[in-house]
Amino acid sequence: MIPMTTHQRRRIFSLCRELGWDDDMRRDTIREWIGKPSLASDAENPITEGEARRILWNLTRAVNELRRERRRKGLRQRRTWNKPRLTPEQLRKIAVMKRLVFGGDDLSFRGWLRKRYGTEDPEGLTVEQASAAIVGLERMDEVGWHPSVHEVR
Repeated sequence: MIPMTTHQRRRIFSLCRELGWDDDMRRDTIREWIGKPSLASDAENPITEGEARRILWNLTRAVNELRRERRRKGLRQRRTWNKPRLTPEQLRKIAVMKRLVFGGDDLSFRGWLRKRYGTEDPEGLTVEQASAAIVGLERMDEVGWHPSVHEVR
């Protein structure tokens, strides 16, 4: 019985983070897959290398499915978890400019955001992206751009 390697343990945690799983979700799922709730090496019944391979196989399948779904929806995964999110002032300004430029056409606005910044939700923008979006919306308002005349989707 060979215990799980450090590399396997790190990879399991990394894949769980990519899936957005918290500790409880990770423990419950691993318990369901192999019948052991803990990845701790000092547990009375530690996970073996073979069991870790089975966990990694299942996690890799789940992550690949998540990535395929994101690609299918046209959403790019951006590494922005360590970048500052937009400020409340920027969010308000985007909402005002959205009403001016897009009116009530939320679908066109979300399509414009997705095409330019990879997210349909303005709250998913970083400070820099929000600034660029505000400038872009201001320019669109200046030239009289309207979604019924220009195709966004």
